Amino acid sequence: FARFVHLHPEIALAHYYYAVALGKQESPSGNLAVMESELKRAIELDPQLGGAFLELGILYSRRKDYPEAISAFHKAIEITPLPAEAHYRLGQVYGHMGEAEKASKEIELFKQISEQKKSDADRERHKIQQFVYTLRSASPSPSTPPH
Repeated sequence: FARFVHLHPEIALAHYYYAVALGKQESPSGNLAVMESELKRAIELDPQLGGAFLELGILYSRRKDYPEAISAFHKAIEITPLPAEAHYRLGQVYGHMGEAEKASKEIELFKQISEQKKSDADRERHKIQQFVYTLRSASPSPSTPPH
């Protein structure tokens, strides 16, 4: 990913994926400054990249920089469709800060959005199954000679 960022510094997702990859390493704490820099660069290139705001919030949470984490999670929620994880992480931050009511509200939103995502996925799976069933019943069987 570092090479891809070097070859294509104008691509927001290159910076985003590089930061995420750094975070997945065994000892990501040594890479926090580079991760932050890469995420901020991704956001500069694409201000609508909700995943970058989410990852930035997670990074700030690790540092216990809760005001910055809250700001990043709010931005992720604002621009991400069905931002379940951002609500969950924001609830965790509020919990660490002792703001139980806000934490509870965010966790409830997380649950609602998660349920909506599950329902949407089930509905989509059903549509695909119906499509396949319709295709099978509409196609002639191999034993039937064509007209």
